[in-house]
Amino acid sequence: MRLQDLLRDKNQLRFYSILFLFCITPIVFVQLYPNTFYREYPIESFVVFHNIAEMFSVIVSFSIFGVGYYSYSQSRNFQTFIFSIGFLAVGLIDFMHMLGYKGMPDFVTPNSGNKSTQFWLVSRLLTALTFIFAVYVKPNKSYGLVRRSLYIGIALLLAYFAYELVIFNSHLIPDTYIHGVGLTQFKRNAEFVIMILIAISIVLYIRSESIFSKKQRQYYLGAFIICFFSELVFAVYTSVFDTYNVLGHIYKIFAFQLIYKAVFVSAINEPYEKLIQSNELLSKEIKENEEYSRLIQKSLQEKENLIGEIFHRTKNSIELVRSLLMIQASGFPNDKNIQSIVEDTSIKIQTMSLVHDHLYQNKDLSEIQVSNYLFSLSEMVKSTFPPIGKVVEVELP
Repeated sequence: MRLQDLLRDKNQLRFYSILFLFCITPIVFVQLYPNTFYREYPIESFVVFHNIAEMFSVIVSFSIFGVGYYSYSQSRNFQTFIFSIGFLAVGLIDFMHMLGYKGMPDFVTPNSGNKSTQFWLVSRLLTALTFIFAVYVKPNKSYGLVRRSLYIGIALLLAYFAYELVIFNSHLIPDTYIHGVGLTQFKRNAEFVIMILIAISIVLYIRSESIFSKKQRQYYLGAFIICFFSELVFAVYTSVFDTYNVLGHIYKIFAFQLIYKAVFVSAINEPYEKLIQSNELLSKEIKENEEYSRLIQKSLQEKENLIGEIFHRTKNSIELVRSLLMIQASGFPNDKNIQSIVEDTSIKIQTMSLVHDHLYQNKDLSEIQVSNYLFSLSEMVKSTFPPIGKVVEVELP
């Protein structure tokens, strides 16, 4: 797929235009009118919003995992399967980010803006890497390196690694947020790195030929664009309770919703659409076969009528030949040789006529029942040559 092709499609152009307006407009208003739109919210109110937003994201992440993982046996889409495994880990880390947010009860160690931000960076980095890794996975190719259950183990191991790193070894990560100061340079640089990875994902998905559905590609690209703007506002906020933080979480909700739609399309919609198409083709073939069957039945009936007509004409011709012989023989009533020849010829004609009768009476014209034919032949001989003295009985096995 090329960018020019994407821009020629009016529906997609409208979709991306609305998406850009949705992402840019709030940022522009906050930048131009900070006194009106920028504010820092009370911690109690913001924590409620944050928990709702993050819980929604966590549920969507687990839904992506459930749809992609459990539909794999039917869809056989390994690309969607990899997405599902990646978002299992993302959902778990986002859940830790929610529990470690300032204002929540301490999550193992004291909660702070730095702690929740570290979880956030790990989760977003894993999300961006999942985007990039999945594009190189062929949807219909069976890799079969490890069993499916082991992929879940890998996702759980990544989540556990994030837990150990942030909870017990946070000193290994530079500070990301300092209360009263705001974001550190490391946090800003990390967000820009994640934005670069997401931008790379957008380019890769535009150029990729491994995503067969136009709608699926549209949902993925839309999600990546929103994720890009989400990381952008998280690179500039000064407080974990300000307007930019709210915008970032709203963007994240919409991005995850689009990713869920893309996974649902590849895992559920496309297999069912293919099934519907197969059923339509099958129905069409059945109708065509029924039409062919009617034509064959009509042709067979015509052939049966033709065979019947041929039979009657042939039988009439045989009887006509026999009658002509008898008429000719009647002119020589005293000539025993002629009478004998005519009689023998008449018997032979009757024998041929008898075979013809039995062939016509059978459905299969390639053979006749010998026993039935012999019985009819014997009856004909008995009627032609009446017994003199003793009665001759014919017995057939």
